[in-house]
Amino acid sequence: MALTEKQRERRPEEVGSSDSPAIAGVCPHRTIADVFYTKKPFRSEGTPTEAMETGNRLEGPLLDFAAEKLGVKIDRRGSYRVSKGRDGGILAANLDGPIVGKSEAVEAKYVGPAFAADWGPEGTDQIPASVIVQCQHQMYVADLDRVYVAAAIARYSLDWCLYVIERCEPLIDTIVDADVRFWNDYVLPGVCPPDVLPCLDTLKALVRVPDKVVKVPKALVMELDRARAARSFVNKQVEQVEAAMLKALGDAEAGDYGDKDKWVTCFRQTRAAHHVKESTFPALRHAKRKGNA
Repeated sequence: MALTEKQRERRPEEVGSSDSPAIAGVCPHRTIADVFYTKKPFRSEGTPTEAMETGNRLEGPLLDFAAEKLGVKIDRRGSYRVSKGRDGGILAANLDGPIVGKSEAVEAKYVGPAFAADWGPEGTDQIPASVIVQCQHQMYVADLDRVYVAAAIARYSLDWCLYVIERCEPLIDTIVDADVRFWNDYVLPGVCPPDVLPCLDTLKALVRVPDKVVKVPKALVMELDRARAARSFVNKQVEQVEAAMLKALGDAEAGDYGDKDKWVTCFRQTRAAHHVKESTFPALRHAKRKGNA
C-alpha cells in the first residue's frame, strides 16, 4: 500500500515493517545503515525502483486475487497502525489489505525473475526470510493472527500464488528487541551502525545542509582518488577490447571462437523510455549459443 504524504512524513519517527528485515540482516536490498539514514534527523528516501512501481500497480489485482481465493472481504483502503506494545510506540506498519471481520491481513508482493526461485509451493510459508520478518512485524503492530502473502512471481509466466504466515511469538520477540536496540543505540544518539556501509544510492539521496563543512580523513580522499583513477583506466581498457571485438565481428551478429556452448553476440537492444528517451544500442555479450540450454 503506497504511503500517504502524512504517513511518509512520519516514517523518520518510526520503524516500519519494511525496515525490520534490514535491521535483522535478512534484506537483500538494504542494510541496517540504509534504514538509519531514513530516520531522524536524516531524510534519505530513494527513488522507487521499476520493481517497486510494478508492485504498486499490481497491488489492487493481487488483493482481489486473495479476496476471491480466501472468500473474504478486504479493506482496500489499507490501514496504517502504530504499536501499543512494549516497544513504546516505535514500531509501525502499513497493511496492504486488512481482512474485514478477522485478525488477518494480506500483503501483496511482486517478485522479479531474479528472486523467483526463493518462493516455494503455493499455500505454504516457504517464502524469503525478509518477507516473513515483515509479516511478523505487521502481526505484532496490528495484533494479527496471520498474514497471507499474495505474490505475482515472474517465472516463465506471471504466477499468482497465495502463501500463509502464522504468528510466531518467539520470532516477534526477536524482531521487536532488534528494532528497539536499533532505535536506542543508533537513531536516538545519531550514530550510524559501525562496520556497515549503506548503499551508495542511499547516501546520494541525503539532503545536504548548505554551507556545512565537516572534517574527513585525508587517507580516505587519497583512496577515493586512487579508486577513481583505477576505474578510469579499467574502463578505458574495456572500451579498447570491446572496440577490437566489434572490429573482429565486422557486420556479423555473432562470433565463433571454438567453444561448443558459447559465442560472442552483438544484437541491437532497445532501452525502454521509463525515465529517459527510448534509444537503441548494440549490446555486446558473451552468451550461450542458440539452441543450447
